[in-house]
Amino acid sequence: MRNNESGLNKLLNKPNVQNSGYFHTASEILKQPKMWQETMDCVLGSARELHEFLGNNPRLIFSGAGSSHFVGISIVPALRRVFAYAEAISSTEIVMDPETAFPREDFILVSFARSGNSPEGNAAVSLAEKLRPGMVMHLAITCNADGDLAKIVKGLGPKGFVLDLPAETNDVGLAMTSSFTSMTLAGLLLQYVYTEEFEKCKRYVSSLIEVGNKVISGFDSFASEISREAYTRVFFISSRPFFGGAYEAHLKVQELSGGTLVAYASDTLGLRHGFMASINEESLIVLTSSSNANRKQYEYDLLK
Repeated sequence: MRNNESGLNKLLNKPNVQNSGYFHTASEILKQPKMWQETMDCVLGSARELHEFLGNNPRLIFSGAGSSHFVGISIVPALRRVFAYAEAISSTEIVMDPETAFPREDFILVSFARSGNSPEGNAAVSLAEKLRPGMVMHLAITCNADGDLAKIVKGLGPKGFVLDLPAETNDVGLAMTSSFTSMTLAGLLLQYVYTEEFEKCKRYVSSLIEVGNKVISGFDSFASEISREAYTRVFFISSRPFFGGAYEAHLKVQELSGGTLVAYASDTLGLRHGFMASINEESLIVLTSSSNANRKQYEYDLLK
């Protein structure tokens, strides 16, 4: 009988695994599909109140630091199909230059955070309140209901809304995995909350969970093989709809290799305008291929 156990499960079944450096991250990768279901339940459980909070034709600014910023980059292309305006600006950029970061008209600052204790993320909320009084409302999407961000936004009364994701999405491992994908999913589901297409939302998440389970059970052996090659550089190349994922992937490689691997993220055509000069025989190239015919022709041309 064929053993369908994933490589990650095999790692977790080793003796004394809880004392290993990979225990939390491997566990958190495996549980992602379960967290997606629970994340959808959280969003739909608050859908009516959240729909009312979003109001009519809101202007959305997505804020976060590191992986939490990459959440915003990941979801903006999809949300711009529904919302009049959506932009991702990192909280680190906001703190350094708040005057040009914030619009001078009504907007909702959507703050993503795993722990909610990032000084830059919390400072972005305070700066918005100080510099755009009466113009800004705050939506916090966080994995930690007890974090500072949740407390700050709850303290704003009707101007604030906190969407607490399942406690298990608050990853213990250094590298954000289930927290990143769960916050990304929650952000994407805002479009269904806004349009009140709740059944469509459920079908979307069901399909996502099915694909996620297939990837986790079938791809990690291939990933393990690649990891044993003598690569020193990894390039993640994606077009705009997938660029947030490329950013996050490059960060995961650097975090989980302890900085021994240097990783880059580039948009598909932008690679030729800089990073391509850094590609050598010790480089691994990962390109996200699109089903869009226009994008695909450029992707194939680049691979040549």
